[in-house]
Amino acid sequence: MIICKTEVLHRSSGTRQTMRPLYKHPRKGQKAPQDPATKTAALAWLRHDGRTAGLLATAHQHMDLEQHLRAALPAALQSSCHVLRFEDGQLTIGVPAAAHSAKLRQLAPRIASSLEKRGWQVNGIAVRVQATLSRPLGGVVAPNPVGRPNQIGSPGIQAFADLQDKISDGPLAQAVARLVARRRET
Repeated sequence: MIICKTEVLHRSSGTRQTMRPLYKHPRKGQKAPQDPATKTAALAWLRHDGRTAGLLATAHQHMDLEQHLRAALPAALQSSCHVLRFEDGQLTIGVPAAAHSAKLRQLAPRIASSLEKRGWQVNGIAVRVQATLSRPLGGVVAPNPVGRPNQIGSPGIQAFADLQDKISDGPLAQAVARLVARRRET
C-alpha cells in the first residue's frame, strides 16, 4: 500500500511537520479502506434524532441477543437462526425451514435458561419460518448454467434402474423407466 504524507506548516511556530492521513491508498486491484470518520458520522446522526436513536438501540440489542443466542444453540443451528423481535420478554426467532422450527421448539427451555444466565429476561420463545432466510445474502439463487441440466452420474442411474425392478407397474414405474432410458441414451 502507498501511504500519502502531508506537510503542515504551523502558524505559531513556523515549523513544518509531516502528518500521515487516517487511511492508506490501496494498490491497484485492492479495495479502498473505508474512512472510519464516515461510520462515526453516520452513527452520530442516528443517535442525534429521537426516532432513529431508538432504532439504533434496538438494532444493538438484537445484535447482542443474536450473539448470545448463537452461543446457546447447537452448532448445526447457529448460522440459520436470527432474532426477529424481542419485546416484553418474548423472543421471536426466524428460521428458514420447518425442520429448524421443530428442533428449536424442543430446545426452547434450554435456550431460555441459557439466555437468562447471560442476563436476558426471556419469558417465552416463538419460532417463525421465513423462507427468505434460506436464500444467500444477495437474495439471488444462481440457476443452472443454460443448456446444462442437472446430471445424474452412473451410480445414480444404476440406483434408479434397481428401483425400477423393485416397484410395481404404475405411473411411478413408468416415470422411473423413462428417466433411466433417457439417461442411458446420453
